Amino acid sequence: WNKRKSRSAATRRRKSVRKSKRKSKRKSKRKSRMNNMVYVTRWFDIKKRADPPIKSAEKKVKGANYDKYTGTWDEKKNVPHGRGVYTWYYDKDKDKSDVKEFQYAGNIKYGKQHGRGLTTKSDGSMVQGNYKDGKLHGKAIKIGGDNSYIFRGQFENSKKQGYGTFTYPNGDKSGGNYKDNNKHGMWRTVYADGTSENTWFKDGIPSGKHDAAFAA
Repeated sequence: WNKRKSRSAATRRRKSVRKSKRKSKRKSKRKSRMNNMVYVTRWFDIKKRADPPIKSAEKKVKGANYDKYTGTWDEKKNVPHGRGVYTWYYDKDKDKSDVKEFQYAGNIKYGKQHGRGLTTKSDGSMVQGNYKDGKLHGKAIKIGGDNSYIFRGQFENSKKQGYGTFTYPNGDKSGGNYKDNNKHGMWRTVYADGTSENTWFKDGIPSGKHDAAFAA
């Protein structure tokens, strides 16, 4: 009886040790998942990690390419870094008669747009997409002022490159290729009434070829 009792006590101890080990492993896994948790914001995703020491700041900078910035700031290099909002203005005649406002909200890398972001202008137009070293690079959506059009396509160094499509409020659609920001190759336009037309371009200039198809 005593031997059986001692064996059962040893078994309980082993089970307790195994249980505590499993619990410890679960805790470490949970902690790892928490450290790698992705926080979704309105315009971009940010992974929690050990960033350089930065703090939220609001500064009006004169003589730079922006007038106001609100967001995270790298004190060591004294530039915006992390996430924030640029607001800057252009006064062409310098008499405040035609002031244009631009705003960028998104990821910033040492003073330049870098990563996911949204740019809006005073005329109502906007661009949402990926930036690299201050320029549009990758997929983006561009909306014209007063919703005059929606463009979806690829950009390289802020120039349209590759395949892109336009959608218009009246239901017309067109699509084709870009080369260095110019239409190049065949562009197909499908009108709201069902008719369509193909036009060939070379470096942004129509080459004279046209094919039209009519709805049945």
